[in-house]
Amino acid sequence: MALKIGSTVQLKSGGPVMTVVKIEDVNRIACLWYASAQGEFRTHVFSEALLDEVELEDEDE
Repeated sequence: MALKIGSTVQLKSGGPVMTVVKIEDVNRIACLWYASAQGEFRTHVFSEALLDEVELEDEDE
């Protein structure tokens, strides 16, 4: 998987779609998402092994 800043990802176990905001190495990928239940943005650092890259569908299609 070739993640880059701006890639959209999701945990392999599910959860919200997140945006990659920083990559230090394959074990330290910082992701950002909006936690609607709390009404705030959240960030966390994950290993690439826990993430799947996802494609977002264009709403105009």
